[in-house]
Amino acid sequence: MLDALGWFFQNIALAFLNILQALSNPSSWLDWVLWTNSTEDKESLMRFVYYGGSTEVFFGFFAVFLVLFGIGVWR
Repeated sequence: MLDALGWFFQNIALAFLNILQALSNPSSWLDWVLWTNSTEDKESLMRFVYYGGSTEVFFGFFAVFLVLFGIGVWR
């Protein structure tokens, strides 16, 4: 039980770091927008697909929800 709680809170804490990393490096996962069928385009598309179906994106959205919910309760 403590392992599960540790994993949960660790992922919430790392979600803020993952969000900042994704926002500070958009070229690493948005390079596929201007598709030239290069290896870099294919790699960035796979990064985008992998990130969209991972626990990192779930905890990223959950962290944003928690922050907005906290601000709403405070206000």
